[in-house]
Amino acid sequence: MIILADLKFYSAGFKFGNNKEKTLVLSIIYNDRNNLCLNKKLINFIESEIEETESFQAMIKEKFDNGKIISKNVNPKIETYSGECLELYNCINKEFLIPLRLDSNSHFENANFSNLVTLNENEKLSVSWIVKNLLSKDSIVLSFKDFENDLEIKNFINNVYSISKFNNYIEVFNRDLERVFLDKFKGNKINYYVYFKNFSKNRPYLIDEAKELKKNLGSNIKIHFTQNPRIIHERKIFIENLCITFDNSFQNITTTEPTWTIIVEYSEETKNDWLKKASSFKYFYH
Repeated sequence: MIILADLKFYSAGFKFGNNKEKTLVLSIIYNDRNNLCLNKKLINFIESEIEETESFQAMIKEKFDNGKIISKNVNPKIETYSGECLELYNCINKEFLIPLRLDSNSHFENANFSNLVTLNENEKLSVSWIVKNLLSKDSIVLSFKDFENDLEIKNFINNVYSISKFNNYIEVFNRDLERVFLDKFKGNKINYYVYFKNFSKNRPYLIDEAKELKKNLGSNIKIHFTQNPRIIHERKIFIENLCITFDNSFQNITTTEPTWTIIVEYSEETKNDWLKKASSFKYFYH
């Protein structure tokens, strides 16, 4: 993900001494799955505020050398850190550009950012809790034990969907044609990869199922199928590089079916590995 962080975030990460706040910030900065959104003007602002300037400069050099900084020069008339960040947010067209503030005492305001995350909001399963864990760790693993009812499951999935600034293509790998957890994406471009058993025999029934799915999710959905069950065991939803994995059918992800796990991760490698399978599927004409 691309982190567009407020000034307090960097001040906390590059101050003398150690505390939990600094540890969290540095774990996010040095997670190789994350990029930083910074330009020369923002870097100058940060250097004027932080204590550990040399450590910050070394980090910036390392990130630049590894292609981990997303940079863009914007309006030269802007004179504040928050104003520069807002300009960058509005002009960088990336799904997972994440505006990040340490706490609510910040110049970053919800009115200006559609997917603003506050790191010290610790309510489990909330948007901020999800993003904090994804930014500082490799993945989130949850099971039926983490939810008290089905509404909590639905709200959690919707919170995962709310991480991105916007959505382009959605990629779904599922052994069944079903719309559970997908209603939010009605009208979006969806590539749906599915397993069809006894395709020739069941074609009329499958055509009806596909039409019903299009009716509910919109005409932008494209269905691709395989008759090989071995290449589509797990169920996955991809939003860019964000991956949600279910080890049971979508319709079985309920508190009354205590045999499932959900894994959420942001991984370009996982996305690319699964999209390599796409060539093994055929487009379903119906």
